[in-house]
Amino acid sequence: MKKIIFPAIVALGMIGFSATAQETEPMQNDSTQVESQTMQSETEYKKIDKSILPQPIKDAVLNDLDGMMVSEAYMAPDKTYKIVVSDMDNTETKTLYATEDGKWIKPEE
Repeated sequence: MKKIIFPAIVALGMIGFSATAQETEPMQNDSTQVESQTMQSETEYKKIDKSILPQPIKDAVLNDLDGMMVSEAYMAPDKTYKIVVSDMDNTETKTLYATEDGKWIKPEE
């Protein structure tokens, strides 16, 4: 009797495992859709001349990012800014986001 129950339990476990593995695949497709939506929101930023950045943003870069300078600037319709900064040697770059009053923000995802 014990010899019959054990293989039955193993078989049920394998069926449950394969059903779980199939459920995982659609979640991967969902994450791909989320990434594409995030990339679409990035295209809302239009490149602008870095010289027209608001003064509070320029001050924030000088005060908060020692030794970094603005290399590129972008503006969104909601007046948030995407700023690419680099060091003097252009060996290190960072992309940061700020409000027009110079406060650092995280981009919406």
